[in-house]
Amino acid sequence: MRDFLELTKPRITALILICTAVGYLFGCRAVFHFLTLLHALLGTALMASGTSALNQWYEADSDARMHRTRGRPIPAGRMKRSHGFVFGVLLSTAGFVELWVGTNVLAAALGLFTLISYMFVYTPLKQRSPACTTVGALPGAMPPLIGYAAASGVKRGAYVLADAANGKPDVILMATGSEVGLCVEVYEKLTSEGIAARVVSMPSWELFEHQPEEYRAAVLPPDVTRRVAVEQASTLGWERYTGLRGTILGMKTFGASAPLKELLVKFGFTGDNVYAAAKQQLSRKE
Repeated sequence: MRDFLELTKPRITALILICTAVGYLFGCRAVFHFLTLLHALLGTALMASGTSALNQWYEADSDARMHRTRGRPIPAGRMKRSHGFVFGVLLSTAGFVELWVGTNVLAAALGLFTLISYMFVYTPLKQRSPACTTVGALPGAMPPLIGYAAASGVKRGAYVLADAANGKPDVILMATGSEVGLCVEVYEKLTSEGIAARVVSMPSWELFEHQPEEYRAAVLPPDVTRRVAVEQASTLGWERYTGLRGTILGMKTFGASAPLKELLVKFGFTGDNVYAAAKQQLSRKE
């Protein structure tokens, strides 16, 4: 386990995460959404760790000839080269998916660009040309841009977090905070059934209302009236986004005292309940 951890270069990854967080803070401006930041950091950490592992897989032979690097897991013989490769691919893939689903396509694309430019441009050039330092500046500059891109939707109040493959959803799932995770869970289930669904994260209604009509219509198409909103609080105000025919899952009574898991079930904040609401919306005519 220690060798796998060493492949990820934890100290370098920590510095990368600091840069990502700074980029996010610049991007979000007045609207700070902790869950989006968490997804951005987790996705970036996974991609950075995977890239480091793949780098050591690629450079295993040259590392074995250098005193500074020959003690690394692969050149030292403590780990099979194939294991390092598989580990790197799994981490990188998980990071890409996390950035895509947890933040947005742009952040995921920047993460993928970082991996490709580092692995297939910068790394091969290291032993061939001093120009590698200039080329290496590109992937090195990506972490704060990933953070900034992750926050780009947040500063507009609402954004499409996950979408139908054709960009034309039959049902829209909406939430503001931790409830977004439930929407993503149901989105994945609906998608596996071939249903076109969209998840919209809405951290700030006020900012969203100040966006151009074109943007608001792009996020919440007027012709898609099958909508489900999830709010672990009062439902007041959601009707402006769900419409009169949409479903709002929220609290319509006073709270209760019990363990969190029991309360979530009591008030209907479960994946099964959100899924049932989505299916009910899909069963009615537009």
